[in-house]
Amino acid sequence: AIAAVHTQEAGALRADLYIDCSGFRARLIGEALGSPFKSMRDVLFVDRALAMQVPYERADAPIASVTIASAQRDGWIWDIGLQERRGIGHVYSSRHCDDEEAERALRRYVGPAGDALMPRKLMLNIGYRETQWVHNCVAVGLSGGFLEPLESTSIYLAQSGITRLLSLFPQGDMNPMLVERYNRESAFEYERVRDFLILHYKATERDDSPFWNHCRHLDIPDTLAHKIDLFRASGRVFRENGELFGETSWIQVMIGQGIMPKAYHPFADRLSDAELVRYLEDLKSVIAKCVNVMPTHAQFVAAQCAA
Repeated sequence: AIAAVHTQEAGALRADLYIDCSGFRARLIGEALGSPFKSMRDVLFVDRALAMQVPYERADAPIASVTIASAQRDGWIWDIGLQERRGIGHVYSSRHCDDEEAERALRRYVGPAGDALMPRKLMLNIGYRETQWVHNCVAVGLSGGFLEPLESTSIYLAQSGITRLLSLFPQGDMNPMLVERYNRESAFEYERVRDFLILHYKATERDDSPFWNHCRHLDIPDTLAHKIDLFRASGRVFRENGELFGETSWIQVMIGQGIMPKAYHPFADRLSDAELVRYLEDLKSVIAKCVNVMPTHAQFVAAQCAA
């Protein structure tokens, strides 16, 4: 266990419980306590990123209200609209292309606005600590693990770890039952997020590069295979033990990637075609009315949270 953390500024800091927030270095949980890191590079191949901060071409440019993720030959590009710039980055697999080739793809996407910019290179260590609570130390955030940014789950996983720790907070001693529960729930959460990320790649029909062919022929975890098979056979998806992504998210990706169910729940036949059309028209009308009175994304940001 950890007896003290020695700092240059404050000397030795002693506590009953230590929370490792040291990021990828994992100074306490990894370097000091040796909790093994479980790599997921066998199923999630992207392990590099090149990022740019691209200024808008004009001051009144609209701000996108969504992140755009565009598939590339060896990975994908994110495009995030911020108040004064766009955050754009290319996430790619170093096993399928080198840094120079990845930068060329990024610059083709950005265009002339990126000519004077130098991208920042990020190394992605995809995986998680198999044991995130060891003795009197709990890893929270990147020290506990990192899954690629396609679904932007890092902030959620950090917040979820904090919430879990609060619910299992020890009473002086490190009760092994609390520790075991924390570690079991943490592993479950990382593995279910892993499954959802893999689905985006595995279900692709793209076959124009070794990267995408590798993804299409990937051997996937049994938990994901079961989810796909169940949906394909019956149109059903179940959310297990409060996992992050719910039924709607799974259905959107599966149907969007061409996985279509062969059957459906028999209760769906209780609605006539006319009732179904009427319901959908009412839904469309409600959405249109809401959109008509909403500000644009840029207007909302300017009014509520301007830089």
